[in-house]
Amino acid sequence: MEKLKKIYRENRVLVILLSVVIICFVIILIALFKYFYIGDNNMRGDRLDDAANVPIKEERLTDLTMELKENVEVISSAEISPSGNTFYFTLYFQPEVTLEEAKTLASKTLDEFSTEEKAVYDFQFALRQEATENSDGFKIDGARNAEGAGTIVWGNPIAVKKDANESE
Repeated sequence: MEKLKKIYRENRVLVILLSVVIICFVIILIALFKYFYIGDNNMRGDRLDDAANVPIKEERLTDLTMELKENVEVISSAEISPSGNTFYFTLYFQPEVTLEEAKTLASKTLDEFSTEEKAVYDFQFALRQEATENSDGFKIDGARNAEGAGTIVWGNPIAVKKDANESE
């Protein structure tokens, strides 16, 4: 014990500074922990609170998917995947369908949702068409944000060329 007292007396300033640094470090760690780890484990935060007030049932999405698939002259495959407050539409089109017709059909699917639902949910569209001898095919993505202007914003289309090896 006498040894510690001697070290303290000889290095009083250093011991006090070290104590202040340790106390500041602990305070900073506590502040950072409270700021970043509040205890809410929800990865989407409070963005889904409005979605709980305006629910869309799984049966309704299944019915919409079946309705899209029934249009066999235009759509070869359709899928709707909900995730949080976003609905992902993946639509595969027949070779005869043009890009503009595909965009129009995707836009019409929004008519199936009410104004309240459109104000809460985001909609993502992936429109695909395989390349054939008569058509280059396309890939294009679009999105409609709940807070957006109400229209789908489309990206640049990518032409899908038929591979020369496939025709042989």
